Amino acid sequence: MSLNESVDLESGPATIRDLYVSGRDYRKPNPVIATSFGINLAVITSDRFTMLARRGTAGLSNYSGRMAVPVGESVQPDFDRSGVSEISLFDTAMRGAREELNLDIVQSEIAFYSLAVDTTWYFYGLTGAIFCSKYSRDDVIAHRSVGAKDKWEHGDIAFVKFDPTSVARYLRDMGGVFQLTPFSFVSLTQALMATYGEMSVMNAFKKIR
Repeated sequence: MSLNESVDLESGPATIRDLYVSGRDYRKPNPVIATSFGINLAVITSDRFTMLARRGTAGLSNYSGRMAVPVGESVQPDFDRSGVSEISLFDTAMRGAREELNLDIVQSEIAFYSLAVDTTWYFYGLTGAIFCSKYSRDDVIAHRSVGAKDKWEHGDIAFVKFDPTSVARYLRDMGGVFQLTPFSFVSLTQALMATYGEMSVMNAFKKIR
C-alpha cells in the first residue's frame, strides 16, 4: 500500500512504484511487490439477485468506501492447501463465502473467469462468481446477519436483479462504474456475460451511459 511513497536515493527521490513496477511486464509479476493473490467473486442468489457491498472505511486501506462484490479473499496457504504441495482456489472461495457471508457453498457453484491485475495497487487475482443453488436474497441477508466473521469489512448492502439492464441502471444511478472496485466491475460483468451473452451486456450498458 506504499507504492506511491517517496524514498531518497543518491540520484534523487523516487517512489516504490518507480523502482519496482514502472515499465514492468504485468505478465511477469515482481515477487517483491506482488505480495498477495486474491479471488473476487460476484454472488448470484437462487432467486436471481446479485449483491454489492460498500467497503468499510476502518481497517481497510485500499478502495475504502467503494462498492464491491461481496466475496474478496486473499489466498492463505495454511488454510487453503489441497494435499501437501497444492493450493485450492476453490477452498479459498468457500472460505471467503463462509467468513464474509456465512454461506456454505460447494465447488460446483463456483465459476472462475480470468486472471486480472489491478495496476493501481499491483494486486493479482482471479475474477469469478458464485451461483447459489440454495440461498435466496432473504437467506443471504439472514445468514450474514447472524454469523459472518468478516462482515465488518462491508457497510451498506445492495441487492440488484441479476440481468444486464438492471445492473447497468444501478451502476448509472449510483454514479458510474468507477464507484465499484476494478476487480468487482470485471467479476460482475463477466458473470452477466457468461449468463446472458456478451452482446446483451454491451447493449444494456450502451443504452444507459
